[in-house]
Amino acid sequence: MLKRLFLSNKKNHYLQYITIYITAYIRRNNLEKLIKSLKGLPVKIIICDSSPDEWEYKKNFNWIEYKHSPNQLLYKVLFDAAKTCKTPYLIWNNDDDMINIKGLINSIECIHNEKKYSSVTGRLRKKRSNYGKKEFYNWRENFNYISTDPIERINNMFECFCSPVHDVMRKECLEKSCEIVLNNRDFYPIRFFDRIVGMVQAIYGSKKVINYTLLERSKNQSKKTKEFKRLLEWEDFPAVLERDKKPSEMIIALKNNDPFSPLLVELYGGDFNFYNTNIIKILKAYFSKIEKK
Repeated sequence: MLKRLFLSNKKNHYLQYITIYITAYIRRNNLEKLIKSLKGLPVKIIICDSSPDEWEYKKNFNWIEYKHSPNQLLYKVLFDAAKTCKTPYLIWNNDDDMINIKGLINSIECIHNEKKYSSVTGRLRKKRSNYGKKEFYNWRENFNYISTDPIERINNMFECFCSPVHDVMRKECLEKSCEIVLNNRDFYPIRFFDRIVGMVQAIYGSKKVINYTLLERSKNQSKKTKEFKRLLEWEDFPAVLERDKKPSEMIIALKNNDPFSPLLVELYGGDFNFYNTNIIKILKAYFSKIEKK
């Protein structure tokens, strides 16, 4: 019944334009439920698992692609996946978020028909506890930034920042983000990555938040009781594990080596120093605001 429902959807053909990447590391409790919910969809699904051991249930899902890269860097896993992506758009989803199919299809339709958008997203519906009563709230309803000026887009993105993870995006956005991180060791701390993806998205185009739920998280992510240290296969660099770094340290990294301004000059022309000065100014305002909270 569920499969027939998918195939009868008039907008179902938009799914051919996207690849779903699901990253997993250690925490794979909800992975089976997530994969089952996507069965019957005419869409390519790839699990990028960097856990030390293989997922024991992978044999039950021979219709998806499973890539196991034990103890590998998140950026490296995603970069290897994105650079071989055959579709114009992709979505990077975590293992604990359920994808709303109607929201996904409408996001693809929007980005496919509106070339000005580099990314499109929907609401994240998340369960929370309110005085003992469980209720849902919707997040990311007002995070649009639409402008022809890339500096204005970057500024708007940081004014009301939300993680771009789970956006339907043009594949070059994630590919370029991973490339930037892998070529700049100062950006390795994991907490910088969502801001880098957000900035690259803003450089490539505008963001649209559609009036549909795209993802549903039934419960809060549980914090690990201990820190898992990865044994990096390709290069050992301790800064990868520095999760307690202040976000404002990203400004220092940008002053030393700014990979974003050359991309802006390449796409829009202009002056390297102009872009660099304005990006630093935007980031200073953003980081000073969040560190006061």
